[in-house]
Amino acid sequence: MKKQDVEWKRAWSDECVACICAFANSDGGELRIGKGGDGRIVGLGYADDAPRAMEERVREELRVPCRASYLGEGYVSVSVDRSPIPVRYRGRVYVRADGFTVERGEGGAGWDPGRSRGSPWDGEPAPGASADDVDEGAVRKFRKKSAGRGRLSPDDLDITDVQLMESLGLLSGGSLSRAAALCFLGEPERWADGAYVAIERVPGGWDPGGAEEIRGPLISQPDLAVEALYNRHLADLIEYDPEEDSYSYPVDPESVREAILNAVVHRDYASGEPVRIVVRADGVEIMSPGSLPAGWDAGRLLSHHPSEPRNPNVSRVFFRSGMTEAWGRGIERIMESCEAGGYLAPRIEASGGGVRVTLPFGRREMDLAAARESVTEIQGMILELMEENPNVTVSEMSYRTMITARRIKINIEKLRKAGLVERVGAKKNGMWIAKK
Repeated sequence: MKKQDVEWKRAWSDECVACICAFANSDGGELRIGKGGDGRIVGLGYADDAPRAMEERVREELRVPCRASYLGEGYVSVSVDRSPIPVRYRGRVYVRADGFTVERGEGGAGWDPGRSRGSPWDGEPAPGASADDVDEGAVRKFRKKSAGRGRLSPDDLDITDVQLMESLGLLSGGSLSRAAALCFLGEPERWADGAYVAIERVPGGWDPGGAEEIRGPLISQPDLAVEALYNRHLADLIEYDPEEDSYSYPVDPESVREAILNAVVHRDYASGEPVRIVVRADGVEIMSPGSLPAGWDAGRLLSHHPSEPRNPNVSRVFFRSGMTEAWGRGIERIMESCEAGGYLAPRIEASGGGVRVTLPFGRREMDLAAARESVTEIQGMILELMEENPNVTVSEMSYRTMITARRIKINIEKLRKAGLVERVGAKKNGMWIAKK
């Protein structure tokens, strides 16, 4: 008998995306790709970054987060959580019924767009919150970021602010929900004490009286916090190389940004405590208030784990904005970014008071041999082209590999952070050095 929440497919196709859509519109589920209906593993033979490409396609076409990874004997697992709002694939709604993916039209049998999913705390009405109080700058920021990352189409965004709130599932009984008030209203502390970010550079312990406070709509807080941290609290530790026209940072900027985003999105807003960022002599600490789910510890955060967002509606707003990626991958992304950039590994600690991410200053010694072994198929092609012709351009690499120039640039940056590629000379007349 077919399972309601698990499906097998021999290969990745449009049918797989429809199946993921059905899982999202039902109770969530897992799609396993690389196994036939007879139970035999057929494998995929895909590039190492195939799971990431699958995640990107699901985000682009369904506007929902998912998690994809290689498992077992060469097949890929793609899992998705239940969506709080209906999900469409190419204008059609799919659901799971008796272990099969079936199409349902709006109002059709088996699909209820208003079906009850329970009401998390951030989905409840925010007393006294009015659409007239929505911060125009916050909504404008959301629209710009969402359009830039392709999370929402121009048609999706060509609506009024109230319609946008409704499309994001932020209305409760016709009123703004707590998530709407926190993300888009100017004073989120009216609905949750401590809904701000506090930053301080200290030689010793935390001193609340000397902290810089980042306030305003949640959607704006992470960017403002990163800007304040680097412009005011870490400015004297940043070095500029005029020949390379590049900056050297004491701690990985991408990891800092990801840690702050995670803290703002997943913190416990009932705690009354702010997100705290402390710059010490040996690194940066980012503290998110709130205990982990029952049975969880720091070790589970470091491994592949299902998403259990404390604030699902706030999480959805940040995902739709393009500021966060797949749920349940925040800590993993921090670890990966530090590793790729050659920075010291972060420390993750969890206690009853919250989750602390410590990003130590400094870089680790680069193991080029190990870095070479971990390059993806695309990065391997780039290295070969650079070794063949040190003067090769990005556009030439794009033509030779049939990969977009944007993806070429992204992978060159990853190779540079790993210490495998160096650019010497002027921008136009320089050359690549592929290290071994």
